[in-house]
Amino acid sequence: MRVKENGLQIARRNGADETIVILFSMFHDAERWTDGHDPQHGQRAAKLVADLHGDLFQLNQESLELLCVACEYHHQGGTTDDLTIGTCWDADRMDLTRVQTVPDVRLMSTDVGKSFVRLGRFEDHK
Repeated sequence: MRVKENGLQIARRNGADETIVILFSMFHDAERWTDGHDPQHGQRAAKLVADLHGDLFQLNQESLELLCVACEYHHQGGTTDDLTIGTCWDADRMDLTRVQTVPDVRLMSTDVGKSFVRLGRFEDHK
């Protein structure tokens, strides 16, 4: 729920696709097998998204691809220029306080996400 709230707060300020942000929040860790090191969970989450598409939810092909990419690579520590994928990743990083980690502004993809981290806004969602 925190990833969803984080993502919607960012998306409402930067115009990212809110539907993808919401779906990302539901699926990005759905295939995590452990709270510890699980390097394949993003890939499994992307497969789950593809498998459930058309039955549980419906997106156009471009949006489906964005959601799959956001899920597959969210845990790898990169950034992106894509506004919607970046919003998803920033929303997830803002939730790192759950594991006692303060988000690193250098790893935020969006200007809004960077400003939230600089202002300590990520703590609003604990």
